[in-house]
Amino acid sequence: MSIENIKTAPADRGEEGRIEVETREEALQMAEKALQKKLEERYREFPFHNPEHSKDVAEGSVRFLEFVEKIAPNLVSKEDKELARLIGFGHDLVQDADTHNSEGVPLPMRVRHRGFGAEDTTGRKQEGNEYKSAMELLEELRKYENSNGKVFRAESGGEL
Repeated sequence: MSIENIKTAPADRGEEGRIEVETREEALQMAEKALQKKLEERYREFPFHNPEHSKDVAEGSVRFLEFVEKIAPNLVSKEDKELARLIGFGHDLVQDADTHNSEGVPLPMRVRHRGFGAEDTTGRKQEGNEYKSAMELLEELRKYENSNGKVFRAESGGEL
């Protein structure tokens, strides 16, 4: 089977490097800029899953939480809004897609690898874009450290 894929994210998603920051706010600003830069480099020309879409999701997520906060202030924290913004920017970091079927025939439109598990929603035995995007976002957040250690504890089940 030879399915041609659009690989818009780097093959090696394990960008290493520790980034020393003074404050959480500095880490949030730097992480947001890093995510925006990745989106610009990869998807500037995409008609929908592009940097503007991710910005809209980031801003819309915060507006939604602000609405909830007005109704029930104890349900939403400053950190919730900060992380919702980062998640909005990071939710579409990976946009792998098939452009040809298994016989090599071009598809009328690209078929995204959707899903948040070990198998995407089409039954491919590989992670979907949502899973890969979440893992790349966590990798980005793990880079930021201050004098107390990691700014974001981005392990499975940990706090951000």
